[in-house]
Amino acid sequence: MGQQSQRVRLSRAVVMTAMDGLGAPLRFTWRERRYVVRTVLLSWSESAAWWRAGSHDVNVWRIEAHRETAQADHAYVDRPHIGVYDLAYSNERWYMQRVMD
Repeated sequence: MGQQSQRVRLSRAVVMTAMDGLGAPLRFTWRERRYVVRTVLLSWSESAAWWRAGSHDVNVWRIEAHRETAQADHAYVDRPHIGVYDLAYSNERWYMQRVMD
C-alpha cells in the first residue's frame, strides 16, 4: 500500500519576517526555525464564529516552504525538505494552523 500523507492541526505562533504586497507570506520563523516560502498553493478566508464574542475572521495561506539553511550546510542546500503548511492570520497574529507532510 502507498504512503498516506499525514496532517497535523496546530495552533502555534509564527513570526512573519517577510510578506508580499498582498500580505501573502514569503518568509517566517516557526519553532525557532526559519522557512522560505516557495509558492502559495491556495488562500482563503474563514468567517468568525458569530456566536462567540471576540472571535475574528481568519485568512489562511496554504504554502510550500523549506527550511532556510546556512550555505555551509550543503546537504540541506542541495536537497531541502519541502513541506506544505497552512499559515493563518487573525486578530493581528500569525499562527501555524496545519502541517501536511
